Amino acid sequence: MLSKNREVIINLSIIVSIFIFLLRFFKPELLLEKTMISGGDTASQYYPAKYLADYLLPHGKIIGWSPGWYAGIPIFQFYFPLPFILIALIAYMIPLQIAVKLVTVSGIFLLPIMVFLSLRIMKFKFPVPVIGSLFTLPLLFMEANSMWGGNIPSTLAGEFSYSISLGFSILFFGTFYRGLKENKYWVLNGILYALILYSHIITAMWVGITSLFFLIIKINQKQQAIKQTLIYFFKTYGLSLLLVSFWFLPLLSNLKYTTSYADTWSVTIDQVLPKTILGPSLYKDLKNPPLNLPITEKLPFWRFISILTVLNTITILYLIKNRDTRIAFWFFSIIIAVLLFLFGEHVGVINIRFIPFFQLSLLITACIGLSFLNKIKFNWIIALLILIGVIVWVNSNTSFINFWIKWNYEGFENKNLWPAYREVNDFIKGDYSQPRVVYEHSSEHDKVGTTRAFESIPLFSGRATLEGLYMQSTVSSPFVFYIQSEISKEQSCPFFNQYPCTSFNLERGIEHMKMFNVNEYIAVSEQAKNAANQSKQMRLEKSIDPYSIYEIITNENNYVTVPDYWPVQMKTENWKEISYDWFKNGDLSVPIIFTDKTLQNLVKVNDWRQSLKIPVKEKCIVKEQVTNEEIRFTTDCVGKPHIIKVSYYPNWKVDGAKKIYLVSPSFMLVFPEKSQVRIWYGSTAINYLSNVLTIIGICIVIYFIFLNNNKVVKFLKR
Repeated sequence: MLSKNREVIINLSIIVSIFIFLLRFFKPELLLEKTMISGGDTASQYYPAKYLADYLLPHGKIIGWSPGWYAGIPIFQFYFPLPFILIALIAYMIPLQIAVKLVTVSGIFLLPIMVFLSLRIMKFKFPVPVIGSLFTLPLLFMEANSMWGGNIPSTLAGEFSYSISLGFSILFFGTFYRGLKENKYWVLNGILYALILYSHIITAMWVGITSLFFLIIKINQKQQAIKQTLIYFFKTYGLSLLLVSFWFLPLLSNLKYTTSYADTWSVTIDQVLPKTILGPSLYKDLKNPPLNLPITEKLPFWRFISILTVLNTITILYLIKNRDTRIAFWFFSIIIAVLLFLFGEHVGVINIRFIPFFQLSLLITACIGLSFLNKIKFNWIIALLILIGVIVWVNSNTSFINFWIKWNYEGFENKNLWPAYREVNDFIKGDYSQPRVVYEHSSEHDKVGTTRAFESIPLFSGRATLEGLYMQSTVSSPFVFYIQSEISKEQSCPFFNQYPCTSFNLERGIEHMKMFNVNEYIAVSEQAKNAANQSKQMRLEKSIDPYSIYEIITNENNYVTVPDYWPVQMKTENWKEISYDWFKNGDLSVPIIFTDKTLQNLVKVNDWRQSLKIPVKEKCIVKEQVTNEEIRFTTDCVGKPHIIKVSYYPNWKVDGAKKIYLVSPSFMLVFPEKSQVRIWYGSTAINYLSNVLTIIGICIVIYFIFLNNNKVVKFLKR
């Protein structure tokens, strides 16, 4: 039997060794260098973090409107705010560049600790908890998974919110098990689950459904036991719901103003359990990798499978013999992960996001198979040998991770194309009141740090662009990616199943860019440059090798415009599909208003192809003022339709008109009743209600942690 002091020393030594090993890859000199992170989606996460720190938090907000992408999005309403709140708060003490880096890697360092704590809280004996911590390394360094979540490559590709949430999830399993068993810690568990939700909803789905295991095993017990379990579930998840209400309830109520991305991904067994789970696979799913990754293949796939199978077989035999609900729970978590993978597309989520749960739980159940070691006298020596074996194995089968970490964390400033990229942004520098800038999508941008480098135009130039992250957060994204396919030699077309794209056609693309108030276009391919040079609607402004910046000289350069023809009115549930069809094939001079209300002067149509062209007749003079969350304009055309080229969302309010209408493709439209109109991003009834619920949740936490805690009360009274 190992003495407590020695156990603490061995646990601490192994965990410190894990951290030292991780720091061999995540070198402190890279993390602490004051450069702006690049690589994959990660580079584009810097702009939302800065927007939160510089604009939203100083205005008392976490969720607000950002004009920088997709003709505007309700930023952090449909993405996960917790990691960005951490970044912003840390950035008030240290440079934002470093704060971003530290938070993006935090999930990687968090996972080993959380597995250790969870297994300890569930009362698994030494050395199982610390070996469980050690067994996270195979998942973290698994190179076949570069975008599913939970490991280093996925984090480098931009999935750091997922990694943070996964750590909280594993800790929650331990505290929930212990709390339910002892009827304690429901406030702690309510807070933990709220943190999981605030970090990533995919992990929250897995955790919430998996926790039903503790209810299922009570079915054959006494009614009092079932009742007590139900009450614990209600208190824990009820508190969580209150704490996240201000974010989660508006999210649910406004899902129809998002763009669903649901697709089934095919994976092979060597991707789910690839090359010892340590080594590289075929890298077919590698998302936005840096150039020239040094890919190698080493240990045979079946060698690891055999080890994993043996350990899990031992665990299953241990389960059968002892009927240990803790072990049954971890196997249940595997089953839930598999079911969520199979049915994920049917609930509008990407199914591959659930694979890391399966992988991690399988590693945890494997380490539980080593429970017999707690009866061996010198088990601490075996634990140290496992430490050495795992680290040597992981290190010898890691190929591109070290390169990719350096690529990301050395930042934009250390890339060969950085001077040209910076000069382009300096040339177009301005603010959100100016027309938007778009760019040609191209893998050439990877020389700046990521193919998505120009999504950071709002960060580096202050101007708004169209393409960005969080493509599901707005109804405008299908139109943005359609424009991308018209103006780019290469295209991404992420919604290709629901909203197929087209091929390069710059002249048609110019009409669509003008619709979105774009007046500058950055080209990089020779095809795009040649087409722009030949266009009568474009003028070359500046060439900065390899980029050329063109002005669209026929653009009105206004966010508020009066259409040439009166809109038509449609009542339909399929307005997204209809608007997209109109955008691709229709007469763009006749907009469509989607509303159930009958409007005077407007013709109702059942098919937009039958639209009548009724001229507005008047030449209107409109003067506008555009800021982050407000648009003011004066007009001499009171009563006429005015289109605001900003994405429609219910939180926009108007003064000077009765109502804001949704108009094709995805914009706002008003009929001014006064010459002066103000439109601003405000709150709806669901926002007020959800804010109250969150305040109630916070009050409950304060009461039970402070006011209902005798030790705390005595301390405060001293």
